[in-house]
Amino acid sequence: MDSQFALKYDEHSPVLEKMMNENLNKSHFADVILIGEDQIPFHGHRFVLGIQSSVLRDLFLSNQKKNNLL
Repeated sequence: MDSQFALKYDEHSPVLEKMMNENLNKSHFADVILIGEDQIPFHGHRFVLGIQSSVLRDLFLSNQKKNNLL
């Protein structure tokens, strides 16, 4: 029996946006710490940073430790 079906979820974008807003600013989900010249730590997410930067993605792939300090 060959069946085809498509799933559609109209609320995906609003739900994703809400989830990102609620969780990206909470350090308990962060797994990398970035520190700039001001010496103030900023908690970040390897997944988000790795998507935006191929340099960081390669760094994270080569070093699988959690809570990296950059």
